[in-house]
Amino acid sequence: MENTKKNIFPMFTLSMMLYCISYATVRNYATLFLQNEGFTNAEIGIFYSLGSAFSIISQVFLGTLLDKQDRITAKHMLCAVTGLGILDAALVYFAQARWLIFWGFVVTNMIILLDKSLYNNFGMSYINAGYKLNYSLSRGIGSFSTSFFTILTGVIISKYSTRYIFIFFILMHTLLLLVLLRLPLVRRSDIVDNEGPDTADEDSQNTAPAGSSSHGTPHGTVALTNVNLWLLFVSILLIYSCYNAGNNYHINIIQALGGGSKELGVSDAIMAVVELPAMAAFLPLSRKFSYRRIMCFSLACFVIKVLLFAIATQIYQIYVAQVLQLFSYGLFIPSSAYYINDILGEHRRGRGQALLGVFTSGLSGLLTSPFVGLILDHYPVKTMLLFVGSIASFAVLGAIYSTGRIARVTGAHKTA
Repeated sequence: MENTKKNIFPMFTLSMMLYCISYATVRNYATLFLQNEGFTNAEIGIFYSLGSAFSIISQVFLGTLLDKQDRITAKHMLCAVTGLGILDAALVYFAQARWLIFWGFVVTNMIILLDKSLYNNFGMSYINAGYKLNYSLSRGIGSFSTSFFTILTGVIISKYSTRYIFIFFILMHTLLLLVLLRLPLVRRSDIVDNEGPDTADEDSQNTAPAGSSSHGTPHGTVALTNVNLWLLFVSILLIYSCYNAGNNYHINIIQALGGGSKELGVSDAIMAVVELPAMAAFLPLSRKFSYRRIMCFSLACFVIKVLLFAIATQIYQIYVAQVLQLFSYGLFIPSSAYYINDILGEHRRGRGQALLGVFTSGLSGLLTSPFVGLILDHYPVKTMLLFVGSIASFAVLGAIYSTGRIARVTGAHKTA
């Protein structure tokens, strides 16, 4: 099919940049902010869990809504959630009561987690409708754009107040809302399911790797009740819990080695910079390797990175370990989104992407954050990292096994 739809790559990428900056500004310094407000590690764990719990409920509800009707789209949802985020961030910035700070920030956390799965649905809807969009490259540029702001934020809050993160968040989210309103509206009726994401022209902004032909995955052959799909989700949950433990309490890792907010900013900036090459290279890689192989490789790299954190004795070793973000998060984000989009039919994709968000950004925080917080109140951070890393190592085997079984159902084993 000849693709006559306009190239939305520049505008979509700008929206992704603004979202990623908002996310990194708040999420990377959330623990430090709450510590400065007098909250304990256990209370911070409860904070992450509550944000995750609310995001789970929201993601399941909105994902089901996307699959069941055509009137409300991912764009509508993103605009509404973005507007709510602006109001909530302003509330937290001016709040003085401890309970209001806590619950307001829980809502902020819920919003940035919810946006993750909504963006997957948002990007895939354009690809499936035939728009010219390299989603993985857009996501990579978004991650790269956070590096400067992460360092800047670290420097500013080290001199002034951690509450300044909400000023950045409000500014970025206001600009994000304006950009979202300019992007075209795509309804489910605009998507031709039997062609999927592979119908766009092979040009500089190609939408997707060769899907059903090169990956051997017929669209819609896997049901949401497939036991191997759920084994994959559980495996991802355990691995992402390990990743979140290292991320949410990254300041504890830095402080254990003698660092502070500046070192945290540098570490997070390295993490953001290295994601771009991986996401930019995803499309060429996926023409040589299946989505499954890329995704499983990235999951293994998550675990290796956390184990490197555990054995680090100097700050520079943390910086070196962060380079593995190139192969872990940098490849997992596009490969998992494309994988779910590829194995599920059009009437299941909304729920599929929502479930991916639930098991990564939702349940992983809900189940592990209070537990990890309690561990850190009684044991060194290295003990916690070794514990979660050991569990996640077995989960990698579960992901490899489950995707192999799914490949037998779909036919993807021909190229896996």
